Amino acid sequence: MNLTQKLKGWLTENCEVPETASDQEFKQAAALAVMEDKLGGTKLAELTDEDGPDPVDMLAKAIGQELDKRLPKQEGSKVLGSALESALANVKPEDQEPKKETASARAARMFGKSDPSIRVKSPIEQYSSTKGALVYPKGDKHWRDGQPVEHCGQILESTSQADKAVAGAFLKWAMCKGARRESPDPRIRLTEHDEQLVEYALREVAWTGILRGTGTDDGGTAVMGTKLADWQRKTLLDDSTSGGLEIVPIAFDAAIITTPVLFGEFYPLVKVIPITRGRRIEGGKIGNITVTSGPAEGTAMTPFNTASMVSALDTTIFNATAAIEIGNDFQDDSPVNAAQIIIEKAGEKFMEWLDNQICNGDGTTEPQGLLNASGTTDIGNPAGGAGTAAQVNDYEALLFNVGKEYQPRSQWNQCVFGGNLTTYRRARAIYVGAADARRVFGMDERSYTILDAPFKIQGSIGNASCFFANLNYYRMYRRVGLNVKTETGGRELTLKNQTLIVLRARFGGQLELGGAMSWSDNWQA
Repeated sequence: MNLTQKLKGWLTENCEVPETASDQEFKQAAALAVMEDKLGGTKLAELTDEDGPDPVDMLAKAIGQELDKRLPKQEGSKVLGSALESALANVKPEDQEPKKETASARAARMFGKSDPSIRVKSPIEQYSSTKGALVYPKGDKHWRDGQPVEHCGQILESTSQADKAVAGAFLKWAMCKGARRESPDPRIRLTEHDEQLVEYALREVAWTGILRGTGTDDGGTAVMGTKLADWQRKTLLDDSTSGGLEIVPIAFDAAIITTPVLFGEFYPLVKVIPITRGRRIEGGKIGNITVTSGPAEGTAMTPFNTASMVSALDTTIFNATAAIEIGNDFQDDSPVNAAQIIIEKAGEKFMEWLDNQICNGDGTTEPQGLLNASGTTDIGNPAGGAGTAAQVNDYEALLFNVGKEYQPRSQWNQCVFGGNLTTYRRARAIYVGAADARRVFGMDERSYTILDAPFKIQGSIGNASCFFANLNYYRMYRRVGLNVKTETGGRELTLKNQTLIVLRARFGGQLELGGAMSWSDNWQA
């Protein structure tokens, strides 16, 4: 061991060794300090040069010299050497060097844990985080049979057990916040595990929606797929402005929409644009210019009037709610089961609502549907007259009254007929002739196609109505972030021992260009 200035300084300060002492005197003082437990091995290693001699050798020599003074010559060193050999016989090589105390060892010592290697598992670790890319059902002759599911330009993944656990715990937490503010009920409660999952979600997962939002343009702070900052977590925990929440873990927000995306008839085909705030989206659409051919030289050209070239395409955002009644025993279910129940039920209702709005929405209290869009082509009465059954040339009229420019080959799968199941059955029942029962459109009725185009079913469309449209020209705005509200009071809920959960989403939509659709509403009722 090198006799460093740091060691000399420590001995001078703590053992009253004069600064003018010799090196031998400093070494003797260090040996005595070690023997008297004034100088520990860790501190000795810090005060000496790591590349110097072994501190054990230095100590042995210093103590040997002291013993030589009290024993016959050479006997002191022999006695010390024998003692050191015996003491170090069972010591592992790695234990001979002094070690610094690690952070985990210090923490274990401070909190009284005997084993610093013990780590408390995060609550999320008991759930599988495995995901897989969602694909459309195979073997169902779906237009995207077996292909990945995309939403807002992103490929969707299945919801993992860990995501469902977070979603379920958040849902129960949101219900409890609402219950404490509105109608306290001892049956609404969180388990310790639920609280741990919520704490994990607040710190580790991405969130989306409006933080402390009021549903108006000037309320709240937008969060779009990011983790919460400290002040945002505090704001969320302190929220008492309403009975619901407009910000949710992104896993919960995405899982709710997975079902309608995967199994919907119309919604997967339209153009979906996510937004984080606002009740009205102001946009525009641009028309085509006019080209004039063959003007004679010297004849003035007529300039194109751009006054109406750009027109407004403003879209209002409307509320959509899904209400679910569940038994209060649900409170004792695992968070995974809780999320599974809500996601499946809410997804089914939103799937039904979205497809209905795209086709039938009135544009006043709900998104504007295709059958209420302006500027579209009405092909008029069917060939047999108003109220008669549609014939082959009526379906051809629907198809060819949408210009080819609106039907690029890359979007053929989005160019579809729309009607209810009765309309489709009547179309596929058209036979070749009185003496020929073969069907004009073929015998593959479950292919749900007519004239080589998909036929999509929506039950709320009347029997007399049918349309053909390129759904890529239908723009749907989806405001991210669900609003979660609960109700436990009232005679009926109390008697049934149930809780009412209401999930509120917001959508707005309309057809961008009327030329992308043709329709008729005068067919057989």
